[in-house]
Amino acid sequence: MHKLKPEYIKLTEKNRLYNSSRPIIGLTGGIATGKSTVSSILKDFSFDIIDADKLIKLIYKEEESILFIKNISPEFIENGTVNFKKLRSAFFSSTNIQEVVETYLYSKLPQKFIEVANQCKNSDFLIYDVPLLFEKKIHSMVDVSILVYSPKELQKDRLMKRDLSTSQEADLIISKQLDIEAKRSLSTFIIDNSGSLKDLNFQVKQLISVITGT
Repeated sequence: MHKLKPEYIKLTEKNRLYNSSRPIIGLTGGIATGKSTVSSILKDFSFDIIDADKLIKLIYKEEESILFIKNISPEFIENGTVNFKKLRSAFFSSTNIQEVVETYLYSKLPQKFIEVANQCKNSDFLIYDVPLLFEKKIHSMVDVSILVYSPKELQKDRLMKRDLSTSQEADLIISKQLDIEAKRSLSTFIIDNSGSLKDLNFQVKQLISVITGT
């Protein structure tokens, strides 16, 4: 079992996110900085990863959630599941719908987090993959924060290549998140994904050694 060094256990259950009894490492990044790749590498080292986006998807699949979305508008449900294309479109056109749905989802997150955390048996701590760790201001509720970083110009270039975005589209998407340099200044550890995959693997392995001593 992976064990976190005592010096990185910063919080108590009372002031930790979702009152988790286990320490939490918040893994985050900016769009197209490589967070998903780092998450995959950590899984290869047999770390359990709780993915915030996947928790949201699990919540959306619940019957109660489907009924909730249907009550907002029946057109958001097709064949008994959420039509995310229509729901996303409504998000952009109505801040009220966005706020109502997000409030509902975030009210369900603590219980879903605990359910998934109870299935994590490989470590005495939890790794929580959260894209908006800083934007949602929950970084103070995790014991350690890890940022997967790349400079903004490289981030933009990767985003344009990945999504076939224009320069203007990429700028707009990146501007919706907290500036990557601001995230860097707030993080406990930085994984710099400016180089090769080999270098990224080396950095992740080094960080594992730092926080666990293995």
